[in-house]
Amino acid sequence: MPHRRLGRRGVAGFFEEIPAAAVAIISLLLFFSGVLIALTNYSNRQQSSQFSQEAQTFLEGLLGYANLTYRGQNGIFDMFAMMALTVNNLTYDFHPSYQFSVTVTDTSLYPVHYDISLSTSQFPSNPSSLQNGWVKDSTSVTIWVPNFGQDEYHAATLTVVIWS
Repeated sequence: MPHRRLGRRGVAGFFEEIPAAAVAIISLLLFFSGVLIALTNYSNRQQSSQFSQEAQTFLEGLLGYANLTYRGQNGIFDMFAMMALTVNNLTYDFHPSYQFSVTVTDTSLYPVHYDISLSTSQFPSNPSSLQNGWVKDSTSVTIWVPNFGQDEYHAATLTVVIWS
């Protein structure tokens, strides 16, 4: 049996490299998984920001919608046009890529109130299952109501909810 010599011809190699390689591989896996998680979070934030912007754009589009406003005045809704408004009209004119609900609530002190609520579908009972989530946006508007003696201007709130 040959004798191993210590010194110049020392035993080294494979068993010392395994732990060093394992540490390097684990470090790289941790680094790349951290980068992947950060990019996923950034992408999700961008999508939710764009979805919120779509709700704002839809709301602003309704404020100046020609089939709804009184003589083209931004934010002043014609009562007759408002009552004739349908989901099909909104879908045809705005081409939304999401489900929506539009509600106009008359908040004035007049005895007769003019409220409408239109939606493409029922809001889901479990909002956490939505792909893009949901966004609610609202603003104050005025409803023009023609009266025989004097026109009435009712204060109202326009609320838009979109989900996808």
